[in-house]
Amino acid sequence: MIGRQPLIRRFQTPPAKNPRPGKKKALPDLQKEVRSLVEENEMLRKEAEDLHRACAAASAENRTLQLRLDQRNTPIRSDSPAPRAKQEPDAPPRAAPPPLVQCDDGEGGGFRIPDLNLPASDDL
Repeated sequence: MIGRQPLIRRFQTPPAKNPRPGKKKALPDLQKEVRSLVEENEMLRKEAEDLHRACAAASAENRTLQLRLDQRNTPIRSDSPAPRAKQEPDAPPRAAPPPLVQCDDGEGGGFRIPDLNLPASDDL
């Protein structure tokens, strides 16, 4: 009679290790750690509430300041011209292009050299 062959494991799993190597903590040590963590949690919660209150106060102040700014920017009279967007100041009037020094070799076929002591112009 042919029986079943025993199941052979091809992969062996490593033995389970303690995730925290070292000595196990005693109950009083665990209780002390839990108490300190609870205290820290309460402290952090209070700090978060304080920050939330400070943020709400800052938001309220920002809203009031924005309203004041908007009121200052609106025209007082309806017949006054609408406020213009900030424009760039007018550019200074352009001076005549700098004089060019000409080099004549006598036959009229020279070239022009700009005076480098004067500011450059766009129409060179």
